[in-house]
Amino acid sequence: MYRQYQTTVMNRPNKYYRHRLAENSSDPLELESLAGDKVEGVRKEVAQNPSTLASALEKLVGDENKQVRRYVARNPNTSVLLLEKLSGDKDQFVRDEVAKNPNTPVPILEKLADDVDKQVRRCIARNPNTPVSLLEKLAGDKDGDVRDAVAVHYACMFGA
Repeated sequence: MYRQYQTTVMNRPNKYYRHRLAENSSDPLELESLAGDKVEGVRKEVAQNPSTLASALEKLVGDENKQVRRYVARNPNTSVLLLEKLSGDKDQFVRDEVAKNPNTPVPILEKLADDVDKQVRRCIARNPNTPVSLLEKLAGDKDGDVRDAVAVHYACMFGA
């Protein structure tokens, strides 16, 4: 049944139809099928759809298109295992999204706190789940923008 359904969705010749379907669908089977679409815009929509299950996101985590990987890193359904994998992505903006994701566990945030890119470290400083101990480390960062982000985070936490 699933294979028949998958064939039906994937054989829709109109890429705009599949794009809108990926954008608006709440059907996990449909989204799973669309995760393998040859059109990157369709895969982007699947990656950012909040109804996309972890199994479909797993297909997209190694996508050649960095924008697809960014949306996977941003998706609230992305598993810790996939966030760990994406934390080592060569694209800085993918790592930014991992650092921003409120579901990213502290050990991954700690790893990213040593990232060469200041924007990644700034995103960690802005993550509402970053622990105080990590904020204290980032407060001594060589980059002023990172230190400013820590100061804002502290002000929001403690009402200063």
